[in-house]
Formats: sequence, C-alpha cells, structure tokens
Amino acid sequence: MWISDGSLFDAIRASIAIPAVFAPHRYRGRSLVDGGLLNPVPVAPTLRTLTDLTIVVDVNGPVTDLGRGDDRNDEASDDEPGLLHRVVEYVESLGEKTTGATQEIALSEVLMRSLETMQTALTRHHLAVFQPDLVISIPKNICMFHEFHRANTIIEAGRKIAAEHLATLNPQNRGQTPR
Repeated sequence: MWISDGSLFDAIRASIAIPAVFAPHRYRGRSLVDGGLLNPVPVAPTLRTLTDLTIVVDVNGPVTDLGRGDDRNDEASDDEPGLLHRVVEYVESLGEKTTGATQEIALSEVLMRSLETMQTALTRHHLAVFQPDLVISIPKNICMFHEFHRANTIIEAGRKIAAEHLATLNPQNRGQTPR
C-alpha cells in the first residue's frame, strides 16, 4: 500500500512497524507494517513517473569494514548513561545469550538474520527486474537498525559512498548500472 495522502503520522507509524519490534499500525481498516519487508528497494513506483535518472540506495550492500570506526562524537558525553545509551545496550544484549562457556544464538538474532537474508534476496530480485540507472550500495554492517545516536557518522559515510558512485555516472553509460 502506497500512502500518498492523508496523515503523515499514519504513514510514518506504518513505515516503522517492524514485526517483533513495533506492532503493526491499523490504518483505513488494514494492519500495516514497513513496506521494506517485502520491497526493500521500491523501484516499481518510479516506473509510472517520467524521469531522466533512477537512483536506488541499497542499504543491504556487501559487508565491509567501512563505517564501524570511531563514533564517539555522535553520542552525548554524560558521566551517567542516558536513556538512549541504556536502550542501545539492551537491544544489543538481545543478540546474544551466554550460558557458561558456550554462546548460543538468541531467538531475536535468528529472527534478525532471517529477515536480513530475506531482504537481501528480495533486493537482488527487485534490482534484476527493475534495473535502475544507478545503484548506490551501502554496506549493511554500517550500522544496526537502532543506532540513531550514530546518525552523523552514518550520514557522512553515505555522502562519501554516494559521491563515489555518482562520479562513475556519465551520459555515455546510462542504462548500465555501475556497482
């Protein structure tokens, strides 16, 4: 469902509804979840619009060591950890369950890895079918979904990656997707 009119709150609330994280949002008689679950790179809606160039930002890009560096400047520096810091620690602790000397994968980690695998496959399929002019791949390990406190670092990394990809684009190679 493409929400193109009505309440901005309803559109945002539906967009952040991720199963096991935020409950589905009830809107116009339907229960909605984030569209990225089934369509992580929504290229299809752009096909009905006349455009000169279609650029996709794929946040499920290959894992790299980019972006996991020093992000201390993104967090407020307080002597006592704030609510955000405590929430981040809690969410990160959900990923692992330690029992004695062995480490097991927690159910939440299994669910997250399953979702990532599904989204990666859907992304590949959508990009093969809808072939945008340019795909800007952001490494999926650049951040976790809850790391809002790292926004400055992540935005800067995105700018750098986008500039590198845009530099490869010229009128002669339109229709060929630089990757």
